[in-house]
Amino acid sequence: MQYELIQPLTDPLGVYANAPSNGGPIRFHQVCFRVKDWVDFRARVDKQDLPLVMERDMGGDNLKFLYLDGRSRFGHYLEYTWMIDEAWDQIRAM
Repeated sequence: MQYELIQPLTDPLGVYANAPSNGGPIRFHQVCFRVKDWVDFRARVDKQDLPLVMERDMGGDNLKFLYLDGRSRFGHYLEYTWMIDEAWDQIRAM
């Protein structure tokens, strides 16, 4: 499990600005899931009904991720991330 404290300096899509206040300076924003097979997962995203908020592909085997808007059902965004095992190992080492 990893916790991130994010201070958005720019937010062109408004993904961070529209998180509802929880009464304090820190807000729960999203959960993140690791995706093993991005191609299969991405095809399933197109068939589901949660709005796609943001998607990035950093090229090659670097990083792919997207956010689905699960706020109406779960109260937060759902982030899905794919990267090679070596990149995950670097994150775990931090």
